[in-house]
Amino acid sequence: MKKQVILLIFLASCFLTGCDDQTDELSGRSFNLIYPTSLPSGQSNHQGLTVFKFKDGAVETPYINEAKGEYDLEEEELKVVFQEDSQKLNITFEDFDASTKNYSTYSAVIERAELKTSGDQKARGLSRLKRIFKVDFPVEFLER
Repeated sequence: MKKQVILLIFLASCFLTGCDDQTDELSGRSFNLIYPTSLPSGQSNHQGLTVFKFKDGAVETPYINEAKGEYDLEEEELKVVFQEDSQKLNITFEDFDASTKNYSTYSAVIERAELKTSGDQKARGLSRLKRIFKVDFPVEFLER
Protein backbone atom coordinates (compact mmCIF):
# COMPACT_ATOMS: atom_id res chain seq x y z
CA MET A 1 0.00 0.00 0.00
CA LYS A 2 2.85 2.40 0.85
CA LYS A 3 4.43 1.76 -2.56
CA GLN A 4 1.18 2.64 -4.31
CA VAL A 5 0.82 5.88 -2.36
CA ILE A 6 4.44 6.84 -3.07
CA LEU A 7 3.97 6.02 -6.74
CA LEU A 8 0.76 8.08 -6.85
CA ILE A 9 2.49 11.06 -5.22
CA PHE A 10 5.42 10.76 -7.62
CA LEU A 11 3.17 10.64 -10.68
CA ALA A 12 1.09 13.55 -9.44
CA SER A 13 4.20 15.69 -8.86
CA CYS A 14 5.53 14.81 -12.33
CA PHE A 15 2.21 15.76 -13.88
CA LEU A 16 1.95 19.05 -11.98
CA THR A 17 5.50 20.16 -12.79
CA GLY A 18 4.99 19.20 -16.42
CA CYS A 19 1.94 21.45 -16.64
CA ASP A 20 3.72 24.52 -15.25
CA ASP A 21 3.94 27.05 -18.08
CA GLN A 22 5.61 29.76 -16.00
CA THR A 23 9.03 28.92 -17.39
CA ASP A 24 10.29 28.47 -20.90
CA GLU A 25 13.43 27.11 -22.49
CA LEU A 26 15.15 30.52 -22.53
CA SER A 27 14.51 31.51 -18.91
CA GLY A 28 17.66 31.74 -16.83
CA ARG A 29 19.96 31.63 -19.86
CA SER A 30 22.24 34.17 -21.56
CA PHE A 31 23.27 34.26 -25.20
CA ASN A 32 25.74 36.09 -27.39
CA LEU A 33 23.93 37.02 -30.60
CA ILE A 34 26.06 36.87 -33.73
CA TYR A 35 25.81 37.14 -37.49
CA PRO A 36 27.46 34.01 -38.88
CA THR A 37 29.75 34.65 -41.82
CA SER A 38 31.94 32.29 -43.80
CA LEU A 39 35.55 32.90 -44.67
CA PRO A 40 36.92 31.69 -48.03
CA SER A 41 38.88 28.88 -46.35
CA GLY A 42 35.66 27.42 -44.92
CA GLN A 43 36.37 28.65 -41.40
CA SER A 44 33.65 30.46 -39.53
CA ASN A 45 33.85 34.03 -38.42
CA HIS A 46 31.43 35.55 -35.94
CA GLN A 47 30.41 39.20 -35.88
CA GLY A 48 29.14 39.82 -32.35
CA LEU A 49 25.95 41.84 -32.01
CA THR A 50 24.96 41.93 -28.37
CA VAL A 51 24.09 39.78 -25.37
CA PHE A 52 20.55 38.83 -24.35
CA LYS A 53 19.88 37.64 -20.79
CA PHE A 54 16.47 35.95 -20.39
CA LYS A 55 14.57 35.36 -17.14
CA ASP A 56 10.86 34.60 -16.68
CA GLY A 57 9.57 36.74 -19.54
CA ALA A 58 12.09 39.54 -18.96
CA VAL A 59 15.13 40.24 -21.15
CA GLU A 60 18.03 42.61 -20.76
CA THR A 61 21.10 43.53 -22.75
CA PRO A 62 24.19 45.28 -21.41
CA TYR A 63 24.78 46.75 -24.88
CA ILE A 64 22.82 49.92 -24.09
CA ASN A 65 22.87 50.89 -20.41
CA GLU A 66 21.41 47.55 -19.32
CA ALA A 67 18.32 48.02 -21.50
CA LYS A 68 15.40 45.99 -20.16
CA GLY A 69 12.33 44.58 -21.79
CA GLU A 70 10.11 41.57 -22.25
CA TYR A 71 10.14 38.55 -24.51
CA ASP A 72 7.68 35.98 -25.74
CA LEU A 73 8.62 32.67 -27.34
CA GLU A 74 5.84 30.88 -29.21
CA GLU A 75 6.62 27.96 -31.48
CA GLU A 76 9.28 29.26 -33.89
CA GLU A 77 8.90 32.98 -33.21
CA LEU A 78 10.74 35.00 -30.57
CA LYS A 79 9.47 38.52 -29.92
CA VAL A 80 11.60 40.91 -27.88
CA VAL A 81 10.43 44.37 -26.81
CA PHE A 82 12.73 46.89 -25.12
CA GLN A 83 11.20 50.02 -23.63
CA GLU A 84 13.10 53.03 -22.33
CA ASP A 85 11.45 56.36 -21.54
CA SER A 86 9.65 57.38 -24.75
CA GLN A 87 11.28 54.70 -26.92
CA LYS A 88 10.07 51.22 -27.76
CA LEU A 89 12.09 48.72 -29.81
CA ASN A 90 10.32 45.64 -31.22
CA ILE A 91 12.49 42.82 -32.57
CA THR A 92 10.97 39.66 -34.03
CA PHE A 93 13.01 36.57 -34.84
CA GLU A 94 11.34 34.01 -37.11
CA ASP A 95 12.34 30.37 -37.67
CA PHE A 96 13.71 30.29 -34.10
CA ASP A 97 14.89 26.72 -33.58
CA ALA A 98 17.82 24.57 -32.49
CA SER A 99 20.86 25.47 -34.55
CA THR A 100 22.47 23.09 -37.01
CA LYS A 101 25.85 24.72 -36.30
CA ASN A 102 28.00 22.99 -33.70
CA TYR A 103 29.03 26.27 -32.00
CA SER A 104 25.50 27.65 -31.56
CA THR A 105 22.43 26.71 -29.53
CA TYR A 106 19.70 28.41 -31.58
CA SER A 107 19.40 30.06 -34.96
CA ALA A 108 16.80 32.44 -36.37
CA VAL A 109 16.19 35.13 -38.97
CA ILE A 110 15.49 38.73 -38.03
CA GLU A 111 12.00 39.37 -39.35
CA ARG A 112 11.45 42.80 -37.85
CA ALA A 113 13.37 45.50 -35.99
CA GLU A 114 11.23 48.58 -35.43
CA LEU A 115 11.87 51.57 -33.19
CA LYS A 116 9.01 53.82 -32.10
CA THR A 117 9.43 57.10 -30.26
CA SER A 118 6.86 59.39 -28.75
CA GLY A 119 7.23 63.04 -27.99
CA ASP A 120 10.08 65.25 -29.08
CA GLN A 121 12.88 63.15 -27.64
CA LYS A 122 15.52 61.93 -30.02
CA ALA A 123 15.90 58.17 -30.03
CA ARG A 124 19.43 57.62 -28.75
CA GLY A 125 19.96 54.56 -26.59
CA LEU A 126 17.64 52.10 -28.26
CA SER A 127 18.36 53.48 -31.74
CA ARG A 128 21.96 52.26 -31.38
CA LEU A 129 20.63 48.83 -30.47
CA LYS A 130 18.17 48.84 -33.38
CA ARG A 131 20.93 49.62 -35.90
CA ILE A 132 22.69 46.32 -35.25
CA PHE A 133 19.64 44.22 -36.20
CA LYS A 134 19.35 43.90 -39.97
CA VAL A 135 16.02 42.56 -41.24
CA ASP A 136 16.20 39.24 -43.14
CA PHE A 137 19.67 38.46 -41.77
CA PRO A 138 20.31 35.12 -40.05
CA VAL A 139 21.45 35.25 -36.45
CA GLU A 140 22.93 32.63 -34.12
CA PHE A 141 22.39 32.42 -30.36
CA LEU A 142 25.58 31.23 -28.61
CA GLU A 143 24.98 30.21 -25.00
CA ARG A 144 27.31 31.94 -22.54
